[in-house]
Formats: sequence, C-alpha cells, structure tokens
Amino acid sequence: MKSVTLVIALFIAAVFTAWNVASSGLVSAQSLGQLAKQEAERRKTIQTPAKLITDRDLKPATAVTPSSVPTILAGPSAAPVAATPASSMNTPSEAKYVARAASYWLDRMRELRTKQDRFRLQAAALQKRVDGLTNDFDSTGDRLPRATIESERQRVRTERYLLLADIAATDKQIFDLEQEARRSNVPPGWLRP
Repeated sequence: MKSVTLVIALFIAAVFTAWNVASSGLVSAQSLGQLAKQEAERRKTIQTPAKLITDRDLKPATAVTPSSVPTILAGPSAAPVAATPASSMNTPSEAKYVARAASYWLDRMRELRTKQDRFRLQAAALQKRVDGLTNDFDSTGDRLPRATIESERQRVRTERYLLLADIAATDKQIFDLEQEARRSNVPPGWLRP
C-alpha cells in the first residue's frame, strides 16, 4: 500500500514539475517577444548609425627595416649583432605569393613527388644491398673477405643515410609548397598530380 501511494505521489510530482517547466518556457518566450519589440523601437530612435570599418580604413602594417632592429651583444666582448625577429625569418616576402596558374602548382608538386619517389626507391635498393652484404659477411669465415665486405657495407649504409636525409629534405619542400599554396588560396586539387 505504501509503494502504491509513493508511486502516485511521484507521478503527481512529475506532472507538476513538467507543467512548471512548460509554463516557464511560455513565460520566457513572451518576454523574448517583448525584448524584440523593445530592441526594434530602440533602433528606430538612433539618429546616427554606427561607423562601418572597412579594409580601406585600416592602415597597412609597417615593415621591419634593418636600421629599426635593435642590436644585441653575443657575449661580453663580442661585436654587436642585429637581432632579427623569428617571425620575419620564417615569413617569405609578399612578392613570392602572386597569382599563378594551376599548371605551375601541379608541375612543382609533380617534380617534388617524383624526386621523393626516386629517393625512396634508391634507399630501398641500398637497404637490400646492405642486407645482402650482411648475409655475405655472416656466411664468410675468412678475415680478409670479411673486412672488405664490412667496409663495403659501411659505405652503402652511409650512402643510404644520406639518401634518407634527402628524403627528409624533400618532405620539407613538399610541406613548404603546400603551406605556400594554402597562403596563396590555391585549391587543394591543384596540388594533386
């Protein structure tokens, strides 16, 4: 009997809570309507409209010249060195970003991707050569052939590391080209060979 009474009491409480929430929503909706009318009346009473600021109203930023850059000393007895802001070192000049045709972007990206693929194929071939020399080194028991094989293996490894550095440099060039294209508002499809 107590559980039925408790269920009925909870049901009634839920109904009243829902009704209060619904009625408060109607009240706030009415107040929003009144606020909209008040705002419309306020706008009618404004005599002078607010000033609209456009790009023509903004002054261009001044460029940093070497004479305006402060000098710093590298050490107690060092000669003064001009300090250059990091942002100006990484930011290319504006003249570099001119409108260019899709063929320009496509050709540059195709050239970099071809170079990257060539380097990767050469690196894979050199790794295969290193693996072959390692097998030869492990299968040979004589000291003299092992020494020549080891020197050849070390030379090929060095050449492969240099190629990996070239691959990393090419990856950076591709990234830089993508960033330049993004700053120049180039559609992404123009960079896909």
